[in-house]
Amino acid sequence: GSELKYGPYQNIPPFAYLPMVIHFENNQPFAVAKELVREIEISHWGNVQITEHYNLVHGGAESKGEFSRLDYQARPYVRGASAFRRLVAKLPPRAHSVYYRDEIGNISTSNLWGDSKKTQLEIEPRYPIFGGWKIAFTIGYGLPLQDFLFGIDGKRFLNITFGSPINELVIDTLIVKVVLPEGSKAISPSVPFPVKQRHEVLLVS
Repeated sequence: GSELKYGPYQNIPPFAYLPMVIHFENNQPFAVAKELVREIEISHWGNVQITEHYNLVHGGAESKGEFSRLDYQARPYVRGASAFRRLVAKLPPRAHSVYYRDEIGNISTSNLWGDSKKTQLEIEPRYPIFGGWKIAFTIGYGLPLQDFLFGIDGKRFLNITFGSPINELVIDTLIVKVVLPEGSKAISPSVPFPVKQRHEVLLVS
């Protein structure tokens, strides 16, 4: 079973403790973003462009020996039990112009579907990712500006997700860059947790 029970214990002095070590097998994929850079660009033309650059590693036990594509394809759920083959990004409902690529080019092994409440992008790397293996890729998509920008007392506020749309992902380092239209001023970010912050780099386009 999946349950361990200890005790009952008697005559234990206050604050007493003994170390306990539990060893178990876990073949669930463990995707870790060593670095994720999110670029959020606000356009005058009613669009928010999101670009996300991922540097991922499988954080599980490192795979030993050589990888055989033939063995893997013959028995993928045995030979590749601990590998992750796909990730799911849950995008906002009206996401459009979605792409998924790496340094080689566009990656066609992805599926996109959605409805009025959500858009879901299922991405599949070019190869299965085993423990210790690394991969880098980029996801990009556009969003309608009116869904995320609102005005109060002459000021404009952008309300958008800070982190990654991939839920089953542990992020070591997250960098968020927000590109505002030229002429923006009195910029004041509000984040519900401590972050390191830098301002204002002029971009020429």
